[in-house]
Amino acid sequence: MARYHVIATGECLSSVAFQNGYFPGTIWDHPQNEELRDLRGDPNVLHPGDELFLPDKDPKTTGCETGKRHRFVRRGVPARFRLQMMNVDAPRANLKYKLTIDEKIELSGATDGDGVIDVPIPPDARRGLLVIEEDGAEYDLRFGGLAPMMADAGLRHRLFNLGYLRSEDAPEADIPAAIAMFQRKLGIDDTGELDDETSEKLYKAHDERQ
Repeated sequence: MARYHVIATGECLSSVAFQNGYFPGTIWDHPQNEELRDLRGDPNVLHPGDELFLPDKDPKTTGCETGKRHRFVRRGVPARFRLQMMNVDAPRANLKYKLTIDEKIELSGATDGDGVIDVPIPPDARRGLLVIEEDGAEYDLRFGGLAPMMADAGLRHRLFNLGYLRSEDAPEADIPAAIAMFQRKLGIDDTGELDDETSEKLYKAHDERQ
């Protein structure tokens, strides 16, 4: 039955679709979600309290010959985890790592030439522990917990992840200085304000693969 789902903290489009038996695009592209698409832009960055419309499912049938064995393959759309490891401005290439997801799935590998980790993860994954073999550094990851850019938490997360804030709980007075540092690095006016140009460049620097 069609209904609205209220996004909770830690949920995203992929996790909601997986838990309710939809493909993400079926939900996100539905006309009833047009207003939410315009508001958020990115289906992977939804805000707690957002209302996501889940349409009626369209059952399909497949004819099969009796008396024979048939194989059906369930289509799946895994989410992907992407992270670029940097040392100041230089990518940390060929860096061996171990990633544990929700304390039950273990992945290992190495960053590519751009310092990027890009692996499939379950759509409903919530927590991860990334361990770097070279120096034993550990990173606590929270999948699906990134708030939209214009939300205070979303701005803080991005500035902290990129190294412009000392912590996500830094004093409010530190935010303009962190924004100004980012603006200077990108060669734009260091006003300390999150204008449209700064928002676009911050999104590209943090949310898009370099």
